[in-house]
Amino acid sequence: MHLNKKQAEFAQIYVNNPDLTLVDISKEIGVHRNTITNWLNDKEFVESLYSTYMKSFGAKLPSVLQAMYKEAVNGNVQAGRLILEHSGKLVKNVEIKVDSPFERFLSADKKIDNANIIDAEDEIPEIPANILSEKEILNKQKSDSKKLISRAKKVGLKPLGRGRHTKTKRKEWLLKLEKLEAESVES
Repeated sequence: MHLNKKQAEFAQIYVNNPDLTLVDISKEIGVHRNTITNWLNDKEFVESLYSTYMKSFGAKLPSVLQAMYKEAVNGNVQAGRLILEHSGKLVKNVEIKVDSPFERFLSADKKIDNANIIDAEDEIPEIPANILSEKEILNKQKSDSKKLISRAKKVGLKPLGRGRHTKTKRKEWLLKLEKLEAESVES
């Protein structure tokens, strides 16, 4: 957007005198305050105003940096850090990229000169049919437990109960069950 004479005058005063109010600036350049408000509502005008500000700021930057340099020389650590950052001598963030072996393999330009093709079916071992799945094993254990409880009830033996029991306790209980079953057969 090209600024007219009054708009350019407003931009210079507004940028260089931040303490002045819009009413003060409107009186100084000879326009109504509402006119300035309308200008500030125009997106293109605001962009031009920002551009004017950046030019003015850029012109003041060397004197600011010189003042910071003097402060840094006098021992101000923050001023020294700002000077080093501005000059690109102090880098806060370092980027490190680590490739996994797989990523390196994918990015490698390797040609395969000669290769042997192996039929995958020859390499797979056959799984025996008698191996049970975990679910089948669990079902078999439940079935065996129910049969033992049924046998115990027939001879009047109290079941072991829930939970894990030591091998010794389980063995003793099974021996007692077999003894009672043998006695009931004899009677």
